[in-house]
Amino acid sequence: MKKKLWRCSKRLKELSAQRELSQEKMAVKAGLSRRTVQNAEAGKDVTYDTCCRLAKALACTVEQFASPVQLVDPLAKHPAVLHRVELAICHNNGFVVGDKCVNKEDIHKFVEICKKVDQDEFRRVNKDRSLAKYNQGHRLLNKESFQVTLEQYTRVWKANQESLRMIRLGKEIVGITAVIPLTARAYSEVRSGRRDFSGLTQRDIVSTGNRLLLESAVATPDTSFSLKRVAEMIRSTLLIQIARLAADLHSRDIRIVSFDYITTLVKRLVANGFVKTDAKMAKYGFEIYEFDPETDDPEAKNRVDYVLLSLRHIRHLLDVSQNA
Repeated sequence: MKKKLWRCSKRLKELSAQRELSQEKMAVKAGLSRRTVQNAEAGKDVTYDTCCRLAKALACTVEQFASPVQLVDPLAKHPAVLHRVELAICHNNGFVVGDKCVNKEDIHKFVEICKKVDQDEFRRVNKDRSLAKYNQGHRLLNKESFQVTLEQYTRVWKANQESLRMIRLGKEIVGITAVIPLTARAYSEVRSGRRDFSGLTQRDIVSTGNRLLLESAVATPDTSFSLKRVAEMIRSTLLIQIARLAADLHSRDIRIVSFDYITTLVKRLVANGFVKTDAKMAKYGFEIYEFDPETDDPEAKNRVDYVLLSLRHIRHLLDVSQNA
């Protein structure tokens, strides 16, 4: 129970008022920041330790003003995603979750989409002044030759053929995903901004692990299908891909690193529990985000728990389908 997030009721504010404790005084007395006290009084999710500190300052029990957050499987809130996941795993009926790249021709198609995305983002960033911080990175990506990019992804594919997937609707490729399990050392260097994706070697990549790089999850710029439908398929593919490549989903010692190289990606990352770090990619300057179950951010922690529940559910479906 103590590991769960807790939510404070309006009773917290009433108890504070009865004891003539302002937010500033409460923060000092409880050994918390004023922002944390504000979040608690606003009904945002906080840790059990925070509730204990507040209870001590108020000379009462935690249960008098707070209760544990009841987590539910997020896929239950998104039946369409769950339905597609189950179809893909158990029935393979009318929906393919990310075809694996099986030969060099597939890698070539994968890179063609990568370059289209790079060019599309480069044009968009140049048109919008509010996106100026992305200029340097996309200018460098746009300049990189097709052959250099092809060599990078070929190295990944040779090291782990589960990492790269192309999502199809009918005959059309509508999106791509790249999830790469890394050694602990390689992950640490990527997470800190000391190494970029382009600097990874085959020795840095493992078959499965709890240190993953979400390198790409994008829709094909010129797809003829609705972006909402494509986004749903990309999410389904990512969930299954991570569930397959993670070594131990029941451990909270799982980390996933990604970048905001696509301007629309940040909201997706944050919605799935990723938190912006203080590091940037050394070469391109894109900000680094991390999925970390031990994060101190209450809202992100709640989202992380939701995603972990989904991944465990999918892992179970995968195991059942393999044993059937």
